[in-house]
Amino acid sequence: MPSAVRFDDIIEMLHSPDERERERSARHLIRLGRLGLSPEQGLRALKASTLPYPRRRSRTDDTSVDLIRAALMVPYPEYLPSIEKRFHLWNPKARREALVRLVRIEDERAAGTLLVLLREHARSGKIRSLPLGLYAHAPQYADVLFPELLNYLDVPKLRLGVVDYALSFVAAHQIEGDVLVPHVPALLSLYAKRLDRLLPAQRSDGVAWRWEFDYHRIRGQAGVLLDLMGYIPFPGLVPVLRDAVEKFTDPRLRMYAVLSLMRHNQDVPAEVVADIAACPECRKLLFDGLQKVERYQLYPTRLRTQAALAESDLVNWLVHPRELSRAPDEVELAQVVSFDSGTDAGWIDYYLFKYRVTGDHWASRFGWLAGVSGPYVRREAPTVQSLGDTHSNYRPWDEKSLEDHVGDVRQLFAMWRERHTSKDEN
Repeated sequence: MPSAVRFDDIIEMLHSPDERERERSARHLIRLGRLGLSPEQGLRALKASTLPYPRRRSRTDDTSVDLIRAALMVPYPEYLPSIEKRFHLWNPKARREALVRLVRIEDERAAGTLLVLLREHARSGKIRSLPLGLYAHAPQYADVLFPELLNYLDVPKLRLGVVDYALSFVAAHQIEGDVLVPHVPALLSLYAKRLDRLLPAQRSDGVAWRWEFDYHRIRGQAGVLLDLMGYIPFPGLVPVLRDAVEKFTDPRLRMYAVLSLMRHNQDVPAEVVADIAACPECRKLLFDGLQKVERYQLYPTRLRTQAALAESDLVNWLVHPRELSRAPDEVELAQVVSFDSGTDAGWIDYYLFKYRVTGDHWASRFGWLAGVSGPYVRREAPTVQSLGDTHSNYRPWDEKSLEDHVGDVRQLFAMWRERHTSKDEN
């Protein structure tokens, strides 16, 4: 770890009139942050983050953001008072960075600091979004965050963030649905605005329309609201959910409405469930959701296979914004490649697919592409739990023979086994 003097020199050089020296100092600062600043250095960085700095070479770079990021790479509890004290002095980018880092801190005091910042700045416009952070997958400190967090459902820029928090915590049984009942009118108002924009865009053919920018953004918001409705013990939500099943052609929105109806102990026709399961994007989510609401028997038998769930797993990987950003138009299973893992997992299976995208998309010019889903532990099949190798390199299928594609899967298995063996030894 560099000395405190050296660290102070780096901070000082961020003010240098020489642009190249400033950029070198910023890169050095981030590298030091990744190694971990001491608490004293972190406090120094936070203090320095409120000062004015020369404009950076790239418009997306911000020196105050870099200082906050470096400090909070290792988030010591001693930083929390400094975050509260300096929040109003930061620019919008720096405030956003501080919040993103704050909600990654697994400490009850950090949750308390989040509420302090909301009390002081939510209604002044200084907080423009509410990131979920660790609360997306590990919701905790519910007694700190709720019910106060629900008070910000009336703040336009924060209301959808509050909805995300509510869904995460109620789905994890960290809060009871009763706490949301007083806020049903606000939630229905949010949903109605999205319904009015989504209904005219519904189509019955193809999948590309579901990923058009405006539709996909609003679709995600409506899906969260429909999902949340299933946890709120309010009978007036049942007609809203049935209306969604009837009027939407988008299978993902219908899926959220169906699962929410089941949480309200409502019956749903098996043919509706089968229609949703036919969509690869929804299949694994529906399979998992039906098990959680104990309606597994409604899942169609013909799709109760590992191959069908593996296809869904690949499609869900492809729709990520950093990948295809949409589902492919066609997916075909090419081969199942099986191995005796030589571990406690026993036999495992990889599913080799080819898929293609048509229409106006960068991947359409390559024709059929190769993708892999898995591996899956055979004795657990059918399951939605793959063991981490689902991916695509976006290589055209016709560049290789089927035998060569299988050879790639064999290499993938060798790397998986090496990782698995190393993990067991450690």
